[in-house]
Amino acid sequence: MGCDIHTVGQIRGRDGKWETKRENIADEWRTYDSFAVLANVRNGSGFAGCDTGEGWKPIAEPRGLPEGFKMKYEDHIYDYDEKKKWMGDHSHSWVTLKELKDKIKTYKNKLYEIHGMISLEQYKQLQSGKIPDNWCEYTNAKDYVRTTWKVSCLKRLKWLTLVVKELELILECSYEDNIKDEDVRMVFGFDS
Repeated sequence: MGCDIHTVGQIRGRDGKWETKRENIADEWRTYDSFAVLANVRNGSGFAGCDTGEGWKPIAEPRGLPEGFKMKYEDHIYDYDEKKKWMGDHSHSWVTLKELKDKIKTYKNKLYEIHGMISLEQYKQLQSGKIPDNWCEYTNAKDYVRTTWKVSCLKRLKWLTLVVKELELILECSYEDNIKDEDVRMVFGFDS
């Protein structure tokens, strides 16, 4: 069973109130490494607890929806007739643009260890230095082997770098003066 993220981008005005400027940030890719960094969701494990990697240090455990959080529509459940945005059913949280930038900097030039099962052919290629571009968490197939390999952390967190770019656009397009990275945030939740 998969897990998806539901997002909005907000900016804080001079009056201190947060306003939603964007929904579905960076197309809401399903990227479990990013989910782990954001809120410890699917961190180093996949469906049914399969071991997928060494795990990530999250920015924060889920913080809940921010106090006074409002969408364009007052409700946080998706209703197809009334076009209300659904924020998922668990692990609601938020992060500021500053927190995201700071976290991504910590992973520059670092490697992440992936745990997975690859075909024997891929395993032979891995021994020659070719990193697998696909793998699975578990299979009973006889021609697959469980192994580990390392990849660039920033490559695994590509979606988060796209989120940063979109939040920076919200900041740049603001008519407010003196808006800082702490005044832009992504609010999110997950479904399973």
